[in-house]
Amino acid sequence: LDLSGCLGLRNIPRSLWSLKGLQTLRMAGTGVEELPEEIGSLAGLQTLNLSCCFNLREIPRSLGLLTGLLTLRMAGTSVKELPEEIVSLAGLHTLDLAGCKSLKELPVCFSSMVLLQTL
Repeated sequence: LDLSGCLGLRNIPRSLWSLKGLQTLRMAGTGVEELPEEIGSLAGLQTLNLSCCFNLREIPRSLGLLTGLLTLRMAGTSVKELPEEIVSLAGLHTLDLAGCKSLKELPVCFSSMVLLQTL
């Protein structure tokens, strides 16, 4: 599902959370301000692109439930911290945090993310 560039999109429609088989969610360059905890219900998600969501400041803990996630792009967001639960994404290959000027620190346990190739 590609919602990239929808600047007027501030809230994610609730119907999205019922798409259990969704593999790719691109929301780059949208006006999304927050990801609800329900993001964790997208069990089949492999790629999540939140790049250039300048209003996005917080990532929910439930992101750690997306154990099949391979790529997480958050470049250019206003995220201040990553939840510790992100280390549950053991299969993650790519974590793009370029230009996250508000990000203060990374979770300590990154060593458990052994498949991470790009940070």
